[in-house]
Amino acid sequence: MILILASSHCQMKHQFIGTLSHEVRTPLNCTCTLLTQSLTHLLTHTHLPTHSPSHSLTHSLTHSLTHPLTHSLTRSLTTHPLTMSSTLEHKLDSYNSVVVSSTSLPSDEVEFGRMLTSSLTQWKENGSKAVWLTIPLELASHVPIAVALGFSPYQASGTSFVLSVWLADGASKLPFAPTTALGVGGFVVNDKGEILAVREKNGPGTMFWKLPGGQVDPKEYIQEAAIREVEEETGIKCEFVSILSMRHMHEARLGNSDLFATCLLKPLTSTIVIQEDEIAAAKWMDIDEFLGQKIWRGVYEKIMRIGHTSAMNGYEGWDAEILPQGFGKA
Repeated sequence: MILILASSHCQMKHQFIGTLSHEVRTPLNCTCTLLTQSLTHLLTHTHLPTHSPSHSLTHSLTHSLTHPLTHSLTRSLTTHPLTMSSTLEHKLDSYNSVVVSSTSLPSDEVEFGRMLTSSLTQWKENGSKAVWLTIPLELASHVPIAVALGFSPYQASGTSFVLSVWLADGASKLPFAPTTALGVGGFVVNDKGEILAVREKNGPGTMFWKLPGGQVDPKEYIQEAAIREVEEETGIKCEFVSILSMRHMHEARLGNSDLFATCLLKPLTSTIVIQEDEIAAAKWMDIDEFLGQKIWRGVYEKIMRIGHTSAMNGYEGWDAEILPQGFGKA
């Protein structure tokens, strides 16, 4: 395998975080005042630009956390003091961090705030280093409550928000959120020495012929993604042969890093049926004509040359094998 290296946002005031970082160290009878102050600050001092992608979501979240809710939580904490039994369902991971069960969170915001406050105090006293909290999309109104209690956004998906908080002394040692996308391209050459090429309807690939490919889906292997993407875009069924190259670059989409694997695939069919919503055209193209396009420079020229060498039986690439994961007993 050849590894090729290439080389105005939402503003949220965080003055309350400093207070809350000490809140988990304070006795439970201090929680009511601190939580009320923090939620009130969150509601009155959070400003997001209207053009922000998160503006509408944040507006709906903060709208659900109205002052009556803050007062309700205050009254609840005052009337029913927190106890150690008010702990959210959780487990400890191998790093002594708490992983909260996302399926057992209270749906009521006030009860969630009560139990999370109690839980943080107990987990801190027990010496837990950090807390991982996954909030389902249907409980999105819980997110500002967790933020007010010191949690920071970690990552989000179409179904949930993941937040974290560092409880141990010193700087946080939690890993960074995933910042690298993984894409694949299929280098498909038939018995005539023709390469399968596509021209996209959108994006950078509208003005030239390129390899079919796309992003690897969650829990999908590289070789599976390459086969799927080629069939989706062109209708050509393939079998995996090898991984030819891996390109790593930074400052890609949304400022993230990007990995792109080029896979050699053997075509099993020949009739092209394009994916009309994404692909403008697809065809079997003379490989020299394909490689002769003026757009191939630098890292992409290298990738294409590797593919050409492989197609001419000069480079085998890297095989992919699915094996069990984990370690046996020492």
